[in-house]
Amino acid sequence: QDTEIINEIEQLRYVENIFPYHGYMWNYGSLPQTWEDPEFIDPSTGVGGDGDPIDALEIGHKVGYTGEIKQVKILGAIALIDFGETDWKVLCIDINDVLAETVQDIHDIEIKMPGLLEATIDFFQHYKVPSKGCYNSFGLDNQWQNIKFTEKVLEDAHNNWKFLMNQDKRGKIMTENTYHTDSLWHISSEKALSILNSNPPYNAGNEQSPPAIAQHFTYVTRKGGGPTLF
Repeated sequence: QDTEIINEIEQLRYVENIFPYHGYMWNYGSLPQTWEDPEFIDPSTGVGGDGDPIDALEIGHKVGYTGEIKQVKILGAIALIDFGETDWKVLCIDINDVLAETVQDIHDIEIKMPGLLEATIDFFQHYKVPSKGCYNSFGLDNQWQNIKFTEKVLEDAHNNWKFLMNQDKRGKIMTENTYHTDSLWHISSEKALSILNSNPPYNAGNEQSPPAIAQHFTYVTRKGGGPTLF
């Protein structure tokens, strides 16, 4: 939630169950201190960023929980063009996962987890069809990129984040933070905690069932000529 101070989690995000996938097939999160700047035209896609941190697809065996922080090993990335915006998807694995020592780069994933790369690009090409009516595309000839390339993507996104934190005027995104001490928007940990504690207490009676889109499959006609693995 980038319009609230300290960007606290307000609600769970659900996605249509694009047959045969039941929701996300990875632990879906984001990489801190990164930002895909809408004003930065990514040379890999030809369009600006989506205004969010870079998305992380963590492929370890342990299912994460909402708000969990994981230390991960970067493995590679693909340049998704999602509804006309650059939306990098970075594949990574929990450093404590049983496979963490055996996967070192993007090519190792096809060996250890055959089908995962193909399923991932199939999912992202089609997951916006039910809600937006459009198929997504990919930059860089529809190919997965290795660690070295991905590290450069993350470096650029980190520099964009530093630029965001150092702006002297507030934009659309709340930039209060407890880490970047040189930022005009730096606040103390105590202040951040007081903001969190100002929320109403948890009430089990307010729990809601997942929306209808998360309770059934949605069937989508596949677009021909899908992305290649490598």
